[in-house]
Amino acid sequence: MKNPPGLPAPSLLFRPAVALALATWMAVHPVLAQAPAGAVDAELVRQLLGRIEQLEKREAARAKEEAGAETRRLQQRVAELASKLQSIEQGGKVLPEIAVTPSDGPTPAELQRKIQSMEEREASHAAAAKAAAAKTPVLSVGAGGIQFRSADTNFTLALKGLLQTDGHAYFSDNPLTRGNDTLGIRRARLYLRGTLYRDISYEIIPQWGGINDVGSSLQDAFVAYRLGEHLEFKAGKFKGPVGLGLLQSIAAGDFTERSMASGLVPLRNVGVQVGTTWLDGAVEAAAGVFNNAGDGRNPGAFDFTDGKEFAGRVFVHPFKPLELKWLNGLGFGVGGSHAQVSSNALGLPAAIGEPLPGFYTSPGTQQFFAYNPLVGPVVADGKHWRLSPQGYWYAGPFGLMGEYVWSSQDVYNSTTFRSANLTHRAWQVTGGWFLTGEDASFGAIQPRRPFTLRSPGWGAWQVVGRYSQLDIDDAAFPSFANPDFSATDATAWSVGLNWWLNRNLRVLASFTHTTFNGGGAPPSIANPGSLVAPATVSAQDENLFSARVQLSF
Repeated sequence: MKNPPGLPAPSLLFRPAVALALATWMAVHPVLAQAPAGAVDAELVRQLLGRIEQLEKREAARAKEEAGAETRRLQQRVAELASKLQSIEQGGKVLPEIAVTPSDGPTPAELQRKIQSMEEREASHAAAAKAAAAKTPVLSVGAGGIQFRSADTNFTLALKGLLQTDGHAYFSDNPLTRGNDTLGIRRARLYLRGTLYRDISYEIIPQWGGINDVGSSLQDAFVAYRLGEHLEFKAGKFKGPVGLGLLQSIAAGDFTERSMASGLVPLRNVGVQVGTTWLDGAVEAAAGVFNNAGDGRNPGAFDFTDGKEFAGRVFVHPFKPLELKWLNGLGFGVGGSHAQVSSNALGLPAAIGEPLPGFYTSPGTQQFFAYNPLVGPVVADGKHWRLSPQGYWYAGPFGLMGEYVWSSQDVYNSTTFRSANLTHRAWQVTGGWFLTGEDASFGAIQPRRPFTLRSPGWGAWQVVGRYSQLDIDDAAFPSFANPDFSATDATAWSVGLNWWLNRNLRVLASFTHTTFNGGGAPPSIANPGSLVAPATVSAQDENLFSARVQLSF
């Protein structure tokens, strides 16, 4: 038989297609054995060849990952098989050059065994891939930091960071306080957080920088064990449960510093605490036993007295279970503490860069009150309790937070032998509105359209305002504080604008005006106390512009 014009020799044309021709014959062979000559059961051919085509496509997908050449070969084979099937359906036969006798093709049973073998091989490959994935740890890097996770998710480790670069500029301040206009690293932290055996969590946070720039310090270091869905035990150094403003992360705060109300609660402490949550977070409660700490202090690893501080808090979101859009973010509660201190100055408020303990403005962090009587040193000696009703409301772009704090402490002058119970009070209200429409939150914000030069996104913009006051007990004067130097109260209002470029980068800018009652004696060489804080601070109003560039991940 002669070749049709333009076609190659039969041996060259059909050698690559012998396998496909045999596969086609396997489908038609049993039908030809029983049907009249020339009859073909096209339905059976389509079913079997369709199944082969499906399996071989899966083989081709897997082979593509292993070798591109093998993938191309399988695709060519499938295409040739489809062409032969079309020839059968249209003409009822294949080209005469590849016609074979019925005895040359395998039986349908053999074809079914081939299909079963291919399915078993596919299942084996899938099982092997799943087993390999189950043994492979996971490393991820993104906006949330660097995270490691074991294959079974029982062990995790997250590396996060916080860097805050601040600038302060004071206007019309006392010439004796010159030098307080500054740029500095307010906080540089590295967060190590993770889980062990799924139910055990831990956190270690060292910090560099700060107001005193004393080098490195340990902010938090604790381990927690979650027992079931509702109960958690925590031990180590962490924030106590009393103050609301303190419990908000400083990376998410509306201003560069917390309000003066946070100056009446300890910043952190060493202790043990049990916490519980119910109704998907609608009810929260915590109670613990801690070392003693003065107001506004971040104490060391060990206590300075045998007595311990008992602290607790209850906070509720009454409308959270109802899923009411504008009321889900409403929450309120109360926190408090009680301690017994035995004659120790460390039980008094913090001394931030000053020789004597006292209270400070916010965000200026300048001392306007100090325990510095004319005669004798002052120590904490006796009961110390705190009480703080608190609440917030976040609805759409609007946010509002407020708290009131009483700090009542027994003090003693070891020279004059005078004692007193002093109750200081502070409160604050902070509000904010997102001009770009993001939902306000107690935590971090994700801009809807992050800022980038390659797109029209401008990040998230928020205007904020705050009003706060700290009132000193009048009984502190003059036996425990000098009325010529220390103010009896400080009142501050602040306005600001915050810009989240993206989830990780934020710029804050604000102006704060603070007024004082009392103190501010005229400077005199004959009266050395008038030449230093708190006299130099309380002598005039504080007008401060503060700004911050913050990176957190």
